[in-house]
Amino acid sequence: MVDKANDFETKHFGDLWAAKHLCRLVIYGTKLYEQEEGWYSLEMIVKHLLKGWLRSLEGATPADQTMMSPADYKFWGPLHKGLFQCISEISTTSLLWTVVVALDKKAMKKVADSLSYRCTEWATVHRPKRKEDIRNMNCSDLVDLVSGAFQIATLPTFDRVLLKSGFYSLVMKLAMEFRDARTTKACGGSVATEIASHLLPTKNFRASTLVGTLPILLEGGLLEIIFIDLLAMGVAKNDSASRWFGDDPLFYIFRACHHPRIYEALDSANRILPPWIETVIEGDPDPAVRDVYSTFMKCARLYRRAGQEAYHTDLPFNCACFEHQQGREVVMTSAFQCSRCKTAVYCSPRCQRSDWERLHPEECVTQRRHRIESELAGAWLSNREQTHYIHALKAFFLKNVVGDVLPSIPHPTRGIQVMSPNTPVPIFLTITSQMPVINETCFAMELLKLEENGRTLFSDARFRAIVNVIQSLESTEFIALVASLSRLGDYLICALGAFLLEREELGLELWNGHVQIIGPMY
Repeated sequence: MVDKANDFETKHFGDLWAAKHLCRLVIYGTKLYEQEEGWYSLEMIVKHLLKGWLRSLEGATPADQTMMSPADYKFWGPLHKGLFQCISEISTTSLLWTVVVALDKKAMKKVADSLSYRCTEWATVHRPKRKEDIRNMNCSDLVDLVSGAFQIATLPTFDRVLLKSGFYSLVMKLAMEFRDARTTKACGGSVATEIASHLLPTKNFRASTLVGTLPILLEGGLLEIIFIDLLAMGVAKNDSASRWFGDDPLFYIFRACHHPRIYEALDSANRILPPWIETVIEGDPDPAVRDVYSTFMKCARLYRRAGQEAYHTDLPFNCACFEHQQGREVVMTSAFQCSRCKTAVYCSPRCQRSDWERLHPEECVTQRRHRIESELAGAWLSNREQTHYIHALKAFFLKNVVGDVLPSIPHPTRGIQVMSPNTPVPIFLTITSQMPVINETCFAMELLKLEENGRTLFSDARFRAIVNVIQSLESTEFIALVASLSRLGDYLICALGAFLLEREELGLELWNGHVQIIGPMY
């Protein structure tokens, strides 16, 4: 049916006519096609609906220059309804994914650009002349476009294309512009809250989605939207009253903010928040609102010190050589990287040769393969970013653990060094997937055998070497083993550091450290 409308002057009418009738087939014929296993026919319908959606943009006026009126905008209703019908039905959603996956890069980019075009076009057509009129706007078409794009972005290949197209930053800009408009849901609130809840990655998202999307959302005003909604709504006592489609959005932001790029965006967003927000929240009569805000802020600030040390000191990297790094932090005036795996960094050729003789030959090939796979998945951390996790260990220990540990440490007296007995060294483990973070104490065998989904987390050669050396070390000083376990979508980031406690100054000096990226976990 779509192919009959090839003439340029009538192709839009052909697409609209076809979309109208194909949509009816989708609505009334889905069960019939499922029963008769006529998936090929249903797939052809979905393919033609997507084809008509894209053809309608050929030769179109730039979206921000359209002279279309709100009444004229309804002209494209059948195309919108057809695409959204494909997304709303479970059977046709999977077929739509199949059609999109089969597209080449150029065609997939057209799909992403078409979604941005339609959002901009909607805003241009419906933008009122007076700001006061925004309150009476019906934003259901815009919300449907955002929801539809998010559903298609479940596909990893399209997710990356949509991210590069600038769709997320555009939609957040529109959400902030029309934030005074009411949501399309019965729960109340603003359309900005509804759009943000569609875009915020929560459960079972890929690492690449979190790292790529969250910074854009935070820069676009996500934090402000959440806090204003928190003030207006309070802490909902039941899920049906919540304006968010998932759980607490602050929890999912904190769960991912251990990543340096996400934390930088969060810190910037926090700094530019209107001052009145903090004042009003702290004076809110509802203690639950104050607790949610203060808990999130206290937890997020744990990474501030790590970020400052990792990016604003002369120690951006740690030498991977096991012998060189033991007992002192190494100033990296120059860096030498393994040219094969590109995962290990050294301060000198001598350290590189020394590490090759001890640990690196066994891990080089596997680390190279793992780095490539993690880079493709968007989960790889640069050496500088890995060092951020080592500094975070220091922040966790000084903030949450040192107060309990300090009284039990033998204190040297005049001229006499107190030797600690040869007992198993406790390992202080911080789990950042909860808010506030969970602090546990374990011993070597417990940490090295820790696993998830059948995969051991702290079992590689470098983790074992650090633990074994500290366990067998006879020292007059207190050396703390600190570990952290952080979740980044379908990946886990494991960090372990050995720190020498400077009791008088209450500081930690890095003895040795290692970070490993584990995944994908599902």
